[in-house]
Amino acid sequence: MKKVAAVVVICVMLAMVGNAGAQNIEHINSTFWTGVNDIEIAGDYAYCAFVNGLVILDVSDSTSPAFVSHLRCPGHSKRIDLSGSYAYLAGDSSGLQIFNVSSPSTPVLSGNYQTPGDANDVFISGHYAYVADSDSGLLVIDVSNPSRPAITGTCGFPYNAEAVFVLGSYAYVALEWANGVMGGVIIIDISDPLNPAAVGLYEDLGRASDIHVVGSYAYISCTIDGPQMPNYFFYIINISNPFGPHFTARAYFPQGSAGALFISGDYAYLSYDAALNTAGFKVINISVPVNPVIIGTYTFPGLGEGVFVSGRYAYVATEFNGIQIIDVSQPSTPTLAGSYNTPAFARAICVEGNYAYETNWPYGFHIADISDPSRPAVVGHYNTPGYPRDIFVLRNYAFVADGASGLEIYDVSNPSNPVLAGAYDTPNNARKVIISGDYAYMADGGSGLQVINISNPSNPTFVGAYDTPGDLYSVFVSGDYAYLADYLEGLLIIVNISDPARPTLVGGYNTPGFPYDVVVSDGYAYVADAFSLQVINVSNPSNPTFAGSYYTPDNARDVSISGNYAYINDKYSLQILDISDPSNPVFVDSYDTPFLGRFYRDVSVVGDYVYLGETYSVIILRSSSPGCDYIVGDVNGSENYNGVDITYGVAFFKGGPSPAYECNCPPHGTWHVAGDVNGDCSYNLVDITYGVAYFEGGPAPIPCPDCPPRD
Repeated sequence: MKKVAAVVVICVMLAMVGNAGAQNIEHINSTFWTGVNDIEIAGDYAYCAFVNGLVILDVSDSTSPAFVSHLRCPGHSKRIDLSGSYAYLAGDSSGLQIFNVSSPSTPVLSGNYQTPGDANDVFISGHYAYVADSDSGLLVIDVSNPSRPAITGTCGFPYNAEAVFVLGSYAYVALEWANGVMGGVIIIDISDPLNPAAVGLYEDLGRASDIHVVGSYAYISCTIDGPQMPNYFFYIINISNPFGPHFTARAYFPQGSAGALFISGDYAYLSYDAALNTAGFKVINISVPVNPVIIGTYTFPGLGEGVFVSGRYAYVATEFNGIQIIDVSQPSTPTLAGSYNTPAFARAICVEGNYAYETNWPYGFHIADISDPSRPAVVGHYNTPGYPRDIFVLRNYAFVADGASGLEIYDVSNPSNPVLAGAYDTPNNARKVIISGDYAYMADGGSGLQVINISNPSNPTFVGAYDTPGDLYSVFVSGDYAYLADYLEGLLIIVNISDPARPTLVGGYNTPGFPYDVVVSDGYAYVADAFSLQVINVSNPSNPTFAGSYYTPDNARDVSISGNYAYINDKYSLQILDISDPSNPVFVDSYDTPFLGRFYRDVSVVGDYVYLGETYSVIILRSSSPGCDYIVGDVNGSENYNGVDITYGVAFFKGGPSPAYECNCPPHGTWHVAGDVNGDCSYNLVDITYGVAYFEGGPAPIPCPDCPPRD
């Protein structure tokens, strides 16, 4: 864990931890989920395809949806369909995922089918799942036994399959594009699921994103890229003759990208993205198919994704703004009825006591109760005025580096109701905050280091500054020195802060790359330098010298130090280095997370738990040293191995009490590992004989090599 002066708090900006080679890593749970791609309503529940998996909400009160459960699955969940007691997720590279949702509070993964392409959409009809599998075309999968889905037929074509809708004996597949030809719709005869065959095609519409079929018409949402901004369209295609689909009408919308659509009665509901972080949906009257008329619009922050209409409400999935519930009982004037808000992508994490604090750009910060890490619960939220980049929690206050809004200070003594306590508007762009004593040290972009007195959190005041020559990304405080990572100038700058009002340059080091982050430990500065980890000897701050380096595979963004290991966020992976010899960092292992490269990430480590941010959630892991916590031969739990354990073991094999300790020891399962004294990874009467021989002067006890006692 990083050490910040004398302050005892575990807050680390944008670095991760996890070591497959030197630690055991166990996934416990995750929280702060975001990234909603699709939604479907059944009864009182909403079943949602979040990027990370399935989320179930109680929508019995549509104005106030409530979280029920979630279940993580591999891949990138895109679309969802329901049938009976099962939810089917199109999981991109992870194929088709099938969940038993008969008990919404405890969904269970029933089965999966790894498709050859990227599963973009799924539609259930009868005993079959029809999957739009990108460049692998349409797949027909038998799901009559959900635990053992089996492929029955495929239909390939020279387009990317984006969405699918089944009606009667035909599957209608929305096509993105291929080989320079804009997509449209292909119609496939599925009367024989073993031999699906294409019978009709209508193309040159654009990049189709969704399709819905009612009666004799297919309704398609499409986007066409323009020279500056894309434009989007709503097409109506007559499919009364599947062998000869033909154009009926279209509606045109400038400057935006089409999302999903849903048809209900005489209306089409089309989601869209208009500009950065601005989305919405259109209501289109289709009572006269040859003349669709736009009658209503509703906008909201986020990225418009899936749409589902049930009764008077339209449920709209927005990738980074949760679920918006719109009352469409008056289609020309849709109004907000309720919402289920989620964080945006994880930016920074701080763990203090029983709570985890996460900044999410651009929607402020969220707070989760992690007193039981296996059951984290989001309890509070505050939408800050800026774009929060970092958070540091100390003495019931959260200090937020809020981008252009500077330093924001919140009273979090009641985590369910954070309250603004004070603020200080720094000159530039607050990127990082470190608290040491009564001072906040801010990395403020083009304005360098800003020092703020926070002894009175309701009235933070300027104390001093040091203007770095470039763009300050990170700051680390140790003793009387602040270590500054100046990204644009490629500099590690060391400033004496013994007088916080007059930070004074002491030394500097020109790194070969672009410093994103810096951590100091035991006289060495570890710099995430874009293409490498640079290790600088700073035992003499006025004369920092090169000690060692390690060139990472991609782009080293952040670094954290724990013991003899450096953990580097390398954009697309976590790189783990042994730095017991700082002059020679040695690769140990790497650890991938599902969505590491897209946006910023962070980590906090508390005891055995690792809180790992990876764009769409914060994953909770448990890390421990290899092996199990036991003493070889101690089967009665006395913390010694002696003759009493022999007697206890004999009694056990005759039906007496079980040994006091069990351990899950792959690949052997859970067993009485302490009883194995001859090293054969089992506990039986041979161990009794071996133990008797040992106490008579024979060979020493030998633990199971697959499950050694933890150091």
